[in-house]
Parts: sequence; structure tokens; C-alpha cells
Amino acid sequence: GYDLQVLALTVPTLTKGWGIAPASLSLALSASLLGMGLGAALLAPLGDRYGRRTVLAATMAVVGASSLLTALAHDAPQLALCRLFTGAALGASLANAYSLTADFKPRRRRAGLITLAYCNTATGALAASLVVPGVIARYGWPATFVIGGALPLALSIALVTTGPESIKFLLLRRPRSPAIATILRTIASGVA
Repeated sequence: GYDLQVLALTVPTLTKGWGIAPASLSLALSASLLGMGLGAALLAPLGDRYGRRTVLAATMAVVGASSLLTALAHDAPQLALCRLFTGAALGASLANAYSLTADFKPRRRRAGLITLAYCNTATGALAASLVVPGVIARYGWPATFVIGGALPLALSIALVTTGPESIKFLLLRRPRSPAIATILRTIASGVA
């Protein structure tokens, strides 16, 4: 949510600093959403092949890297390209995050918990609206994208080192994985 909202909040500062009209950033503003659609349609299904955690960690790394590159953009086309990659990775990551959430939740509570997970996107956008103006005033617009890059990179590392893989994926693709027993002990301690 933060990464989706941050560009809209930096437009006044960017257009003033670059000496361009706000309309010049319309492609960059749309690129994130276009990328999200493409990422959800084309990249998200990779979670079924390589594992949801793996794809989620990889796409969070791409979100982080492309956000950091956004901080280095010098014109509207560079900005649009960076935002396209950010959006594509976000689209794939959100779909896999919701699927991973669904894989670990009991059927009777699954819909509510996925809805709650979805609400975190709005929470991130709200956080951006609270944080970005102060960051711009103190450090300039590039710092807002450094924040938007550092957090997904940290999340990617956390997923790789401690995040569980989808038990459904493991049962279908790696049925002999010792991680299956570990996950089962965690989520269903009474099951032998």
C-alpha cells in the first residue's frame, strides 16, 4: 500500500523540482496499476510452480529494488519504467500473499482473514499519507522511495529465512519435504 501511494504524494515536489507539468507524470502514476494487473495475471501463477513463499520473497525483492531505483530517476519515462516494475512485482506478490494466507487458515475463518490481509494494503497507503510529507520536508522526495524499497527488501529476507512455504505446495510438489512435518506440528500440534 505504501509503494502504491508514495508516487501520488510526491507529485507536487517532483513536478516543481523537475520543472514539469503534473500531467507529465500521468503515465508514471498509471504504470504501477498497469504493472499490478500484468503481474497478477502473468507472474502470480509462478507461485503454483515454484512455491508461494519463494515467489513472494522474489517479488518483494523486486519491489524493493525497483523502489530504490525510483529514487534515482531523473525524468518521467525513467520514473514510469520503475513504477511499472514495482507494480508488476506488487501484483504478483499480493496474489501469492493472499494465497499463502489462505493455505494456513481454517476454512471457516479463511474469508475474513484474507479480507483482513487485504486491508493491510489500505493500511500501507494510509501510512504513506502520514509519513511521506514529513520525509519529503526533511530529506527530499527520493527518501520516500528509499523507505519504500528498504521495507520490502527486509521482508524478502525475513521470508527467505523464517517464512513457511505453503503446505499445499509442499504436499503436491515436494511430498518428502521435512518442512511438512514441521509446519503440521506448528498449526496442528495434536496431529501425529
